[in-house]
Amino acid sequence: MALIRPEAAKALSRWSEAMTGAAISALGLYWAFFTGGGLLHWIGYFLAVLGAFLCASGIRRARFAHDEDGLGLVQITERQISYFSPTGGGALSVDGLWRVTVDVLDMMAVQWVFVGEEGTLAIPIDAAGTDAIFDMLSALPGADFEAAIRAMSATEPHSYVIWRKPSVQTSVNRVH
Repeated sequence: MALIRPEAAKALSRWSEAMTGAAISALGLYWAFFTGGGLLHWIGYFLAVLGAFLCASGIRRARFAHDEDGLGLVQITERQISYFSPTGGGALSVDGLWRVTVDVLDMMAVQWVFVGEEGTLAIPIDAAGTDAIFDMLSALPGADFEAAIRAMSATEPHSYVIWRKPSVQTSVNRVH
């Protein structure tokens, strides 16, 4: 007999990184302000900042999380995103990506769409392994995590741009 209901255990697991960060930050603040000084005092400041970053990352990851009971499997290895499914699949290089979107087709059909040099790859939002997409997006400069979170709770059909590769024209600094 389980002590905690499965739904509660799943929710606690989802927020575990944020709770760990909050606990580390609280310990750091205690050491920083309620010890007599010395080395432990400075370690406390460091832990408080480290815990705050871990908590912020955990909150973002928890808001981004969803069930992984859909069709297919996602793997991200050596800067390549691969999707395997009985109905198809494919692979794209992360370095060759041009655009990442989340397309809401209806309330039940939401998918990641990756467009790159090798073509287009569509991945259902609930495929197994899609939590690795969060880590992959963290490596892309300017990724809009809030747009991804909005897309996952959207009910109307819409395409949310999460990341777009900066064009050569916009990245050139003009001197005159």
